[in-house]
Amino acid sequence: MDEKCPNFTDHGNMHINRRKFIRLIRDQIAVDRGEDADCVPLYLSGSRGSLFKVRLSSHGYTLVAKGVEAVDAKHLRYENKIYDHLRDLQGKVVPVCLGTLDLIKPYYYDSGVYKYFMLLSYGGRPVLRELGEVNASVANEILTALGRLHQYRVLHCDAELRNVLYDKRTGRCMIVDLMQAESHARQPLGSINLNGQTRKRKRRLTPWKHEEDVFTVEMQCLRASLS
Repeated sequence: MDEKCPNFTDHGNMHINRRKFIRLIRDQIAVDRGEDADCVPLYLSGSRGSLFKVRLSSHGYTLVAKGVEAVDAKHLRYENKIYDHLRDLQGKVVPVCLGTLDLIKPYYYDSGVYKYFMLLSYGGRPVLRELGEVNASVANEILTALGRLHQYRVLHCDAELRNVLYDKRTGRCMIVDLMQAESHARQPLGSINLNGQTRKRKRRLTPWKHEEDVFTVEMQCLRASLS
C-alpha cells in the first residue's frame, strides 16, 4: 500500500484484485451519474476517445479511463493489446493498464455516446502544461522512455510531446496514447538454403533494416522537438 496516496485511508487493509475492481467500477458507473458522480470528464479528447477521471467510491481508488464510442471499440482493444505487450514497462514508462470494460449504460459526454472504457493508472499531466518547458534532464528521460518502447519493438507512430505526461510527485515521465502504435516483434529467420544463400539473406534481412530505420527516424524526430 502506498501511504503517500491521498486516498490511502479509503483503501482498507489490502488491495482488491483486478477482476473485482473492474466489476465494481462497471456496476458503479451504471448508476452513479450526475454532478457529484465519481466519473467525470477530464476535458481531454483525441481523434478517437476522451479521458475521464474515475474513482471507485467504496475503496477510493482513482484512475484515468479512456472512453470510446462503439465504432472505435476495436481500436481500444488494439491499444489494450499494446499495453499487454509492454507489461514489464507499465508503471515505469507507460501507465499501468487494468484492461477494458463495456459499460452497462452508455456514458454521454460532449455529443459522444461512450460505450467502452480502458482503465489506466494516473501518469501525470501533459509535460509542457506541467513544466512550461523541458530541461535537459527531462528531455533525456523522455528519450529514454521512447527507447524502452523501441527495445520492445513498439513504434509509437505519434511520438510527440502532447503524448508525454509528467508527474511532479514522482518526477517521472510517461508515454501515452498507444492507439496508433505498431508492434514489430521479430520472428525467427529460419534456415537458409546454401544454394540460394545470398539471395535469401537479402530478402529476409532487408525488412529488418527498414524497421531499424523507422525506429531511428522516430527517435530523431522526438529528439529534434526537444532541442
